[in-house]
Amino acid sequence: MHVFDQNLVFSETGDHRLQSEVSEVWTHLGNVNGGFLLAMAAKAASRYSEKKGSLLITANYLDRTAPGCIDVHVEELSTSRNFDRFEISLIQDDKKVLRTFCTLSAKSGETENLSDSRDYLPSAKEEDCIERSRPGTTPIYDILSVRIDPATYGWTKDELIRPGITKGWIRFKDPRLFDIPAVNLAVDCFPPSIFSALGEVPWVPTLELSVYINGTVEHEVLWSDFRTHYITGGILIEDGIVTGPDGRIAAISRQTAVYRPTP
Repeated sequence: MHVFDQNLVFSETGDHRLQSEVSEVWTHLGNVNGGFLLAMAAKAASRYSEKKGSLLITANYLDRTAPGCIDVHVEELSTSRNFDRFEISLIQDDKKVLRTFCTLSAKSGETENLSDSRDYLPSAKEEDCIERSRPGTTPIYDILSVRIDPATYGWTKDELIRPGITKGWIRFKDPRLFDIPAVNLAVDCFPPSIFSALGEVPWVPTLELSVYINGTVEHEVLWSDFRTHYITGGILIEDGIVTGPDGRIAAISRQTAVYRPTP
């Protein structure tokens, strides 16, 4: 079993009550990656629904989450022919650390682009991109190969651009297809795009993350395009589009996070 799936195995502790043990391999600076927590919530919801077409999930991050035991509470909100809706809470040490609302759809289909722009399509070959590595601080990069388009990596040399943009490829080093749970992980593993505009800081904590995922996703590698156009009072909004190698949209995301400039 792939390490990603090993960490998404739940034991039942009661009616719609689950528990899982999260490894430190999914951390950054000792905190569990927000995308992995989103994947946990999505996986938990799927246990109680037969609908596999697509998924819309919105999460509010209420507190830091450390590796170890996490309790998962799933509440069914409504069911219909087309949609099942759930509220999923992740709890650690008797404290709610994540609250999500999840809609699973019976239908899926190719995303229709209503704009004139196609600039989210892959702009660099995977082998020409720079692999991200943070030994000792971000173990998640031991599991995932995250390669960044050099055109959006200038902030590492104090070469800033606006708007903030991060583009690149992502795949599991131990090969695994990106399905609905794994795409939740993929939308939160690149350096924040705000770095391209304002420079790097140690941590950009997520306040809220919403993702819409097409259920037909089945690729070993994904192209991601994340952009930050606005920041207000230290709170940024980052929009993302994730595609397969064929350019078809697999997921759309919006993240709200806190950016604290280094003194």
